[in-house]
Amino acid sequence: DVPYKLAASFSTSLQTIPAAGASLRGDNLGSYTMSFTGSGAMFKGTDVDFFISHVGVDPGITNTAFEFNDTVGGIRRFIADTVRVDECAVFGKFTDMLIAQIENSNGQCANAGVQFFGTSNTIWSIDRLALISTSASFKGVDFGTATAVVLEIDNLFFNAPAGAFGISGLANSGNVPVG
Repeated sequence: DVPYKLAASFSTSLQTIPAAGASLRGDNLGSYTMSFTGSGAMFKGTDVDFFISHVGVDPGITNTAFEFNDTVGGIRRFIADTVRVDECAVFGKFTDMLIAQIENSNGQCANAGVQFFGTSNTIWSIDRLALISTSASFKGVDFGTATAVVLEIDNLFFNAPAGAFGISGLANSGNVPVG
């Protein structure tokens, strides 16, 4: 439950693994950028809640910006509000979260935008997300075979070459449980 404030731009090779309930905030989207020179996910959490807002992050073109999972399923929260992701392979990967919420955010993603996994997700909420890619295999939002009880999508903007998908998942509302 510790709030951190990004008060200067800096670079690190260390992966950020938030403690339960941690948050990272900045003054505004253009003020400071946290850059990652390591490999893998820049921010990675298992069984933790994490809130990030009003910051710029640069995970590196071959890395994932955010990767969070809930091993119990449907308990933990990830919330990104007004986050700029400069160059990454994948914006975010989320598995079995209570809520994975992304709003007012943007990024340049080489391979994929937001990916969901697992069958114990409760809420997926994406509002005002803009992603740009140069890959024809890009998927802005990829539900795969994952399921969630509540799905909210509003005001998406994706720019990618022919062949890319805005939203991908199972046919016939297969990503939402019956009932």
